[in-house]
Amino acid sequence: MRRLIGLLWLAVLPALAQEAGGTAPAPAEDWERLATQAREMRDQARQIHEAAQQTYAAAQQICWKKFLVSACLEEAKMAMRDKEREAKTLEIEAGRIERRIRLHEQQEKAARRDEDLRARQGDIAERAEKIRRKEEEAVRRQREKQAEIERRQSQPKN
Repeated sequence: MRRLIGLLWLAVLPALAQEAGGTAPAPAEDWERLATQAREMRDQARQIHEAAQQTYAAAQQICWKKFLVSACLEEAKMAMRDKEREAKTLEIEAGRIERRIRLHEQQEKAARRDEDLRARQGDIAERAEKIRRKEEEAVRRQREKQAEIERRQSQPKN
């Protein structure tokens, strides 16, 4: 069991180093791999927890048949706590990975929002420019009409 935890740590350390170092974002398959790894760690932690509970329950049954019940129960409880600690370590590490994944997803979402906002701002600026040109054209036509009216009124009538 300790060897498996050690192997998991070896798999997780590069990801933690990348997180601490602030290197470039990992490709999508790396995020999927990390999500799978976190799920597996949670599953393994649950299995360790369940096995510890079952082992402790079985040990209690055995301890009650012995002469030194308290010492036996204490030893069984300590063994269960060790296993629970292993499970908790896995859960904590899985939580770290999951938080890192959520942070990455939030950053991607924010980047998409920013990109959409910039695109919308470009569209708005383009529409505003079209409206400004139409208004200038309308004002120009209005001035031409007014000038034509004034020119006709200033001409002598025959």
